[in-house]
Amino acid sequence: MTRGLLPVAPMTRRRALAALGWSAAVGALAGCASLPRSGDVTRSDAVTKDDSGLVQTAAGPADGATVEQIVSGFLRACEAGFSDEFATARSFLLGPVRTSWEPLGVVRVYQGSKARVLEVAEDGAVRVSAEQTASLDSTGVLTQVDGSTLDASYSLATNAAGQWRIVDLPGGILLPSSALTDNFIARPVYFLTRDRERLVPDLRFLPRRDGEKGLAQALLGGPAAWLAPAVTTAVPKGLALVDDGVVTGGGTAQVSVSEEAGSLTAAQRGLLVAQLSATLTQVDGVDTVTASSGSDDLGKAADLPVPGASPGALVGMSGGNVVRGASSTRTTLVTSDVLGTKDARYPALGADGAVYVLSGASLLRVGVGERAAAAVLSADTNDPSKIVMLPPVVDRHGWVWTASAGALTVVNAQGLRAEVAADWLKDGIEAIDLSAESERLLVRSSGPTITLAAIVRDDDGAPTGLGDAVRVLPGAGVREGLAWYDPTDLCLLADPSDGEDAPVVRRVQVPGTQAASPGAQGAVAVVANRVDGTVLLTDGSRQVWQRVGATWRVISTDVSDVSYPLV
Repeated sequence: MTRGLLPVAPMTRRRALAALGWSAAVGALAGCASLPRSGDVTRSDAVTKDDSGLVQTAAGPADGATVEQIVSGFLRACEAGFSDEFATARSFLLGPVRTSWEPLGVVRVYQGSKARVLEVAEDGAVRVSAEQTASLDSTGVLTQVDGSTLDASYSLATNAAGQWRIVDLPGGILLPSSALTDNFIARPVYFLTRDRERLVPDLRFLPRRDGEKGLAQALLGGPAAWLAPAVTTAVPKGLALVDDGVVTGGGTAQVSVSEEAGSLTAAQRGLLVAQLSATLTQVDGVDTVTASSGSDDLGKAADLPVPGASPGALVGMSGGNVVRGASSTRTTLVTSDVLGTKDARYPALGADGAVYVLSGASLLRVGVGERAAAAVLSADTNDPSKIVMLPPVVDRHGWVWTASAGALTVVNAQGLRAEVAADWLKDGIEAIDLSAESERLLVRSSGPTITLAAIVRDDDGAPTGLGDAVRVLPGAGVREGLAWYDPTDLCLLADPSDGEDAPVVRRVQVPGTQAASPGAQGAVAVVANRVDGTVLLTDGSRQVWQRVGATWRVISTDVSDVSYPLV
């Protein structure tokens, strides 16, 4: 089943996530066409308060309105409902549905550039159809819908004054994509890895009006279904916001929660406050978070490692050697003599310092201090001179991820394979990347489709499977490579736009909006450091390009097959 929808201290998480200032030609719900914006690209999870004061209004039902006019007026009132708590929209309803209707139970998003169609059916109901692009559940989880037709039916009856009103309708509301952008903002809430060592973002689309309280409530509600197999939470069952929930002022957000927090140990309290802090300090003006249960202060946030990879951590090949860094002061990690070949490619560095490279049809490993490489994986091929495996990625648990003959392959330092098969991995694999905390996998298949999935692990960190796939966008026209741009966005290199020569670098929210910027002329592949938006391109001459201001500049001519380690 397909579902849809940090750098090193002392920088704050919010400032660290501020990234490249691309000029945006903004598009769509990833893979669809909607959510229009303009101007420079901004981090969706660098949240700002909605102080715009935007108030939308809509007229109530007019006397003598036809059934089509009543339904059309109701739909307009739903779009403006965020300004009046949907009071005007309810005035179009009659009977039990006037109180039982839950407008935000589900939000069905349709393509705003194409008018919705209303027609009266033979049974007297008014049917509304439009091109649906996405749906949003009550927790803010976005699910993409690939251009299917949205059909909604509204039944009407007359009230005591003989005026038409709606007596039966679908749950939730219908919104054009522009209204979704106006009224919702994409914000991650943070959960814990299964070993409680790292934080994992879970992107939600939440009403702008709900502010910090909405973020806290989303966190207490638990992870999205697709992410749940990979994460846990320190939030105890039944925990809820009390009193005013979240009160901000003087750079601090004070969170008040119910008595269930009293049963937590000191360590559990620290993890809970860490989740709240990571979630709420995204908001401009919130630098610290305190939490209490009644008069009981829950204490300080647990000190969790922040994933980070500085440009100096870049790993590549130079003269047959594995090196760290792309400048003239780079360090040699493993020589070609130790590797036993000068033709190794695509080095990857493990958290334990071990180096992995591809050599022909084999994956080689050199541990710290070892003087010879050992093969931990060999692919079946009649031509071992060809690269038959994808560039490896070593997760923080020591497992190496690659693909051989189009199939996902995961091995440890001893060459033991992990079983991570999934029904949705059926079209072959052309590129992969792991998120900074190692618990989410991006896959570009030969379908072509780009998908996201949670990594299921046992208590020792060994991968045991993958969760349901989240479709991100079509992968047609995408060149080599696929990378996490930062904790919630991916980046990829695509063919040039019509009339252009340079390929296009796309940045895509997972899931959410996407933006594009011209890449370096002749670029063939993209890599990124997964945490702060550092993106590199490589060309056919093995030059490495980095964006500096508005231009791409060559930062190395003699280091190839570059990658960033997971740390």
